[in-house]
Amino acid sequence: TIKLMKNIKPTVIMSSPSLFMEFERRALELGFDLKTSGLHTCILIGESWSNAFRERVEEERPIRFYDIYGLGEIGMILAECQERKGMHCLDHMFFLEIVDPETGEVLGPEKPGELVVTPLWREAMPLLRYRTGDIAEWLPYKPCACGRTFSKTSRIKGRIAQMITVEKAKVFPSDVEEVIHTIPELTGEYQIVVRQPGVQQVLEVRAEYKEEVRDIPILKSRLEKSFEQRTGARSHFDLVPRGTIPSGIQVKAQRIVNS
Repeated sequence: TIKLMKNIKPTVIMSSPSLFMEFERRALELGFDLKTSGLHTCILIGESWSNAFRERVEEERPIRFYDIYGLGEIGMILAECQERKGMHCLDHMFFLEIVDPETGEVLGPEKPGELVVTPLWREAMPLLRYRTGDIAEWLPYKPCACGRTFSKTSRIKGRIAQMITVEKAKVFPSDVEEVIHTIPELTGEYQIVVRQPGVQQVLEVRAEYKEEVRDIPILKSRLEKSFEQRTGARSHFDLVPRGTIPSGIQVKAQRIVNS
């Protein structure tokens, strides 16, 4: 793919966030810098990723990143426009609901819940109130500067299966990522370590630090305080050198590991 890009010089690519970062790293090893390739747009799919991650990668690259959301069973349902102030729902093609994942109650604006989708265009294989397992919330309706009048949701917060309860707080990998990508001393690679099923007393996170970091205890304290302020949950950060957390070519990063 990298050799093909060098020849045809595309300006837009579509990828998952973790695969894009690995793709860029491998391209540099082959002497091809995506920052000078003419690439200006990257559409990211397949996994949730934080605003902090997007801001960080855009600061370092002349590339603008957009989010779209869909399912193999249904197709594309939500997409960001150039304003990037929420995800437009394709209302003419889908009836979308957001419900409490435990009770099934239909939720209003600014209440996170599970996306439930009914495609309006299917005939041979209709799907009625298809539960996606993904979490988002409706945004209060107002006209978008792009001119579209579709309803909007937030970006995808994560999957129900990824949700970890820490005391009374519900935490997703994207919550951890929001904190990690605001700390410049970290590489951005991390894993959440789950040692027991059920409610956790403290969230355990393994995160990589950059080579120039000298005072590990102070950095660890900053991280844990920042995470508790953001989520209300206590955490224990195990800081490890760059390259400790395995990456490799993968479509979706494995952010939760059982120990």
